[in-house]
Amino acid sequence: MIRKKGSASAATDWLRRAFGWLNPGGADKLPLSKFHFGGLGTRMMKRVMRQNRMPDIPELMETAKDLGVKMIACTTTLGLLGISKDTLIDGVDQLAGVSTYLAEARKGAINLFI
Repeated sequence: MIRKKGSASAATDWLRRAFGWLNPGGADKLPLSKFHFGGLGTRMMKRVMRQNRMPDIPELMETAKDLGVKMIACTTTLGLLGISKDTLIDGVDQLAGVSTYLAEARKGAINLFI
């Protein structure tokens, strides 16, 4: 979700490059995990969201940025998936490991770990 749309994987091995191919980046390409059903579930969810006048994921992310939400990307996950810093969207404030993340999270009133 925090990768730029269409950004290529920096990984050199085929397995991590496959992760990049499976997830082309961009919040609008985010599948529904269990309910994806080859894309049908995602389209159905987007339709229901539109019918209920709910903002889509890219709009929610833009609102979060406007409200000053601090986004921290996990360095371990980035390394495992072969994602480089230059392929992340604007608004990712920091790259950090678990200990740094926990130290920052303690300062916040609300914390969401995905």
